[in-house]
Amino acid sequence: MKNTFKFLATSFLVSALCLSGNNLFAQEQASAPTQNTQADGKKPSIAVLNIDTKNIAQDAQTMGYIVRLELEKTGRFNVMDKYEAAEIAKKHNIDISNCFSKSCLVETGRYFNVDKMMSGSVEKIEDKIVVSLRIIDVKSGNIEKSDATEYLNLPEIQKMVFRQFPFCYGTILHRVDFLFCAITQF
Repeated sequence: MKNTFKFLATSFLVSALCLSGNNLFAQEQASAPTQNTQADGKKPSIAVLNIDTKNIAQDAQTMGYIVRLELEKTGRFNVMDKYEAAEIAKKHNIDISNCFSKSCLVETGRYFNVDKMMSGSVEKIEDKIVVSLRIIDVKSGNIEKSDATEYLNLPEIQKMVFRQFPFCYGTILHRVDFLFCAITQF
């Protein structure tokens, strides 16, 4: 029962991140579908470190992995691999486990040689889960986009959202991807 609840909670959080990511990019899609390419036609590079977590079963590193995975699925960015990020951080003595502030993310992004950094948090507050994501432009140091969305943390809603999980980005995920997600949660 405990594993089932943890699986449903994780599935809910992944679904919430999918929906938050869609909110983060919705304005961009409406205004200019090609806005997310650079002058040379290449996708901008982005790095995701840990996502701050409070009062949920998943830790910051796991949530960072989930966000990185969902961000890769959008196809909008060249997402830096977590192992490459860890290697560069070690080389420059950067503690990426506690790098959540804008100044730390900008400085780290410069070492990583990426165009953008993504950060955020996932918190359980009473009967709600709040997912907050932001994209920071490394060159300017400004927050380019941000989104915060509240979701009810009720088991029935988690089950309904879980059933919608394969449709996060308007396309059906391959069963192998879905099963991989299910297997890795136990």
